[in-house]
Amino acid sequence: MSNPNALRTANDYVQFAFSLMQSTPPQYLAASCIFRFLHENISESEKPKLAKFLVQCGIALHDASLMNYVSQINDITQQSELARFMLNTALHEQHRDGCVAEAEHQPAFRSTSCTWDDIILVCAGGDKLLQQLYCNLKSLEVFKYKNTYWGALQEIPIVVAHADELTETEMTKFKSTFSNLKLEFFNVADSALVLESRLTASLLRGFQIKLAALVAIPARRVLMMDADLLWIKDPRHIIAKCKSSEVHAHLFRDFWHFVERRHDKSSSTSFLYSLHEIDYNISEFESGVVFFDREHAYKSIAMLRYMVMNYEYYFSLTFGDKDLFYLALQHQKANVSISEIPRMLGCVYDEGRSGRDTNVFYSQSMIQSFDGSPSHIHTTLHPVGDEGFDIPTHICNDGKTIQFVQRNINNKMVGTVACDMIHALNIEIPSIYDHIYACALRDKNTYLKE
Repeated sequence: MSNPNALRTANDYVQFAFSLMQSTPPQYLAASCIFRFLHENISESEKPKLAKFLVQCGIALHDASLMNYVSQINDITQQSELARFMLNTALHEQHRDGCVAEAEHQPAFRSTSCTWDDIILVCAGGDKLLQQLYCNLKSLEVFKYKNTYWGALQEIPIVVAHADELTETEMTKFKSTFSNLKLEFFNVADSALVLESRLTASLLRGFQIKLAALVAIPARRVLMMDADLLWIKDPRHIIAKCKSSEVHAHLFRDFWHFVERRHDKSSSTSFLYSLHEIDYNISEFESGVVFFDREHAYKSIAMLRYMVMNYEYYFSLTFGDKDLFYLALQHQKANVSISEIPRMLGCVYDEGRSGRDTNVFYSQSMIQSFDGSPSHIHTTLHPVGDEGFDIPTHICNDGKTIQFVQRNINNKMVGTVACDMIHALNIEIPSIYDHIYACALRDKNTYLKE
């Protein structure tokens, strides 16, 4: 950051204010004061340039007076469009009131409508996701049923949700391959949620289908997982521990923080939290795994139903579904447990790997923990089948050191996330991570041959 005592020109002050915005944690209020002062004392032709920075500060601070500078911006940018959207007070009040009303008028959970008590739920459709799901389920097959501190783990159905995406042939093949797992299928397109609304199967892709599946699935308790997971620990432990602890939901943290360590959607998501008077000075969440006791958190499910019915509005403010679960749960004041910040697996390459720089950390995937020990690997950056999927060589144990970086991939600079080498520790071989990745590569090749 520049020394404020050495500032001389208007450009010096602009650069200093910009450095305040990029600091950790970012200091948007201080930066906005500098930009506002400069804006009042420069020529009319220069004002639109500073207006962009004022709008950016306004979005971060949820300050309408700063976002109103958007009227001075001539070109259309992502930030200016977001500011105009956030200034639509009537729209926000409409959805806030509608979402709250949906929860307040929701009748208690009806057990007679349940097909299952406890399930593991995963959404998958299309060849890429099925390839990931195959490797995911292979990593589940290794676990044996045994007695635990929480009681005997029972066989729990694994339900694959889709929206008219899977054929009978594909479902039969998976059931045959994983005959030792209790594999079932659920077509969200045939659910009451879709049949009684404007939603269609073609709209249920990506984040939408995850919300829709959790809302529509006829089960008491759901452990929802993404297809791109590799399991370290039996996931049934999560269900058993949450049940014995009478936890209504369990969420996993992300690397980011709504105030201190932001990404492009952090400020607009925290704006949504503020509309519902929810404290957002917290770590963000990721939704690779979510446990939900639908029976007790039924009002939260009602809010999520409203959100998926109006996903265009909510996903304009959020980065998909990942932070909506906490919002709905907090509104109900549900009993929620939350895991610690994840760790990151990555690769450090030598001269033998073309298209990569040497002696820098290339992130692979996050390690999430439950109940004090590693639970699963979420291969969100480079899932199975991705060109960048590699067996990790290093680990970053401090998730707070992960930051946005540029990395050379096949002679192109690509934006991604990683840590500095000082925070990267070598993974000693043999390791559980090396073994899990090697098995995933083997399983991927098997899937492609079948």
